[in-house]
Amino acid sequence: MDRQITRTSFGDISYLHNDGDIPVIFLHGLGGTGNSWLRLHRHLRTDLEVYFLDLPGHGRSAKPNVEYTVDLQCSIIDEFLRENSVSPVAIAGSSYGGWLAAKLASSMLRPRYLFLLDSAGLNPSVAQLGKGQEFIEAAMAMSKYNNRTVIENIVRNNSLESQRLKPEELLSIRSKTHIIWGSMDEMIPVSYSRKFAEFIPSSAVHIIEGAGHLPHLTNSEEVSEIINRAFFE
Repeated sequence: MDRQITRTSFGDISYLHNDGDIPVIFLHGLGGTGNSWLRLHRHLRTDLEVYFLDLPGHGRSAKPNVEYTVDLQCSIIDEFLRENSVSPVAIAGSSYGGWLAAKLASSMLRPRYLFLLDSAGLNPSVAQLGKGQEFIEAAMAMSKYNNRTVIENIVRNNSLESQRLKPEELLSIRSKTHIIWGSMDEMIPVSYSRKFAEFIPSSAVHIIEGAGHLPHLTNSEEVSEIINRAFFE
């Protein structure tokens, strides 16, 4: 995979990319980077054109002093895709990235397939649970690229009711949606997989037994099999 840069109104967006016939966008979780998908990549279909983005404010992407709302993230991702003339056939998102993927699929992008891995957006935020500072410290230890001010800003904005996923947004999703969840997720309990399925019309739930919050890291072959198989449906 090659690391590339796309200039947006937000600043540079850094991403890993390989050529293929089926464009798929992968969005990582809060505090992570696009590199978090690399274990999955080795098992994915070779005809996928893969984009592993470093989300705005993360990794090697720009980190300007702005309000990092879910809406801002989605607008920058949409601009990134337009700048690269990419119409994604699928979007995959993990945790915070799943929140963004669901928002994008409900409004801006309308992909044919949507993959939500232990997705945030319906569960209480870490700030609402009183665990905001604990999460910030963990995120700072997660990646040398993380900026404390940015992570604090995202944690604060994620608790705003205006940014939460709403039932009517999920009901509007027309993508064939695969909800993938670790059975032992201690951050977002597996019960939330059913809540997403309750609202997204064309959805299927896949529980990865024994996996935690990041099944694409711990059970990459199993997760990639679900993704690969979906394109034959």
